[in-house]
Amino acid sequence: MLFKNLRKFTKTIMWVLAILVVPAFVIWNIGSSVGDRQSGYAGKLYERKVTWKEFQEAQKAAYINARLSYGPDFERTLDLDEQAWVRLILLQEAKNRGIKVDNKELVEYIRGLPLFSQVDLTPQIYSLIVGRTFQVPEAEFERAMNENLLIGKLSEQVTENVKVSEKEIEEAYRAENQTADADYVLIAPANFRDLVEIEDEAAVEEYYSKHRSDFQKPEQVSVKYLEIRLSDIKDNIEVSEDRIQDYYDSHKEEFRVSQEATDYISLEDATGVIRKIITERESEEKAMELARAVMRRLYSQSDLEKVTTEMNLNIRKTAPFSLLEAVPGIGLNLPFQKAAFSLKRGEVSEIIQTPEAYYILALDKKVAPYIPEFEEAREAVREKFIQAKTEEAAREHAQSIREKIVELMSSGMDFQTAAAELNLKVSTA
Repeated sequence: MLFKNLRKFTKTIMWVLAILVVPAFVIWNIGSSVGDRQSGYAGKLYERKVTWKEFQEAQKAAYINARLSYGPDFERTLDLDEQAWVRLILLQEAKNRGIKVDNKELVEYIRGLPLFSQVDLTPQIYSLIVGRTFQVPEAEFERAMNENLLIGKLSEQVTENVKVSEKEIEEAYRAENQTADADYVLIAPANFRDLVEIEDEAAVEEYYSKHRSDFQKPEQVSVKYLEIRLSDIKDNIEVSEDRIQDYYDSHKEEFRVSQEATDYISLEDATGVIRKIITERESEEKAMELARAVMRRLYSQSDLEKVTTEMNLNIRKTAPFSLLEAVPGIGLNLPFQKAAFSLKRGEVSEIIQTPEAYYILALDKKVAPYIPEFEEAREAVREKFIQAKTEEAAREHAQSIREKIVELMSSGMDFQTAAAELNLKVSTA
């Protein structure tokens, strides 16, 4: 089983190499022909023009797949634009080969994802997980998963004739699993923070002068926005007993005790869940209805502030924020942030749907990257100064400890005995 899995892993490496080597010219050609939006297309793929809409859909699919594979922090290391182009290349090749995925395969694939495998996957739970995890409609998520299957089948076709010898497998296994133990003494800088004192503010200012570029602010934007919170709408929705009964009767299969059982959860036990489902669905419909009413007005008059005032709706404005930090008053919200940074003066965003609220944005201002003056950056500079002094103190202490350990070991002690002599804790890695 071990070698079988390792062979599969090695073939995956060969598959990645095939992706990188075979379409290298195509990727270069795309990169060299990408123009602005006025060109009407994002690039060329095998001499075929790729529209901006198609490219953005590939970006969304790449985002969903990266979030699924690597969790919420993937954007620190992953280039989604590059992933989108590679995805388009592979999907084009799958289409050229006539590869298809049927609905049964898609359903089984989605049910087998770790994200869903540990829950009783009702339509409501499925919708809730997709919305909160990926912040996209179910149709977009399912299209991305369908594409994953197409790419997977293509991968199997490309790699089915790749031969990996037992020797290569064994060498790969050893390289992956060989380890060496090492004893060490940890000197944690955090333990020295309370020992650092700032006696002279001039020293902090001098630190700023020597490290000004470290405090550069990235590009920032502030936006005016309409927020339609689903929770506010939910508070005004009343669900009658008749509606609960109607839902229960028309969705009876959702309340089967199990797939094998013939019994159903009683209406009394299901009432709370049904009320929540109806409330959430109706709040989403009302929020979208209101958002679309605003958008209809904006099509003829692109002043968000004026339109919302005429409709007796409150508009808010954020403080400047960068793409890598939480939006003031909103928090971390990738769709909101991406929309904000894509806006130009006078433009209004499309409706941005999130699990908690729907938004419409208008650009307030853009702030180019700049290095703040000392007074503006004072607190950040003080923190960096203390951190630097803390690390310096820890480094000096570590060097002193090292010299003492080396001296004791030169007299015949081993590392652990020398560390114990100095009342130091030894750890093994």
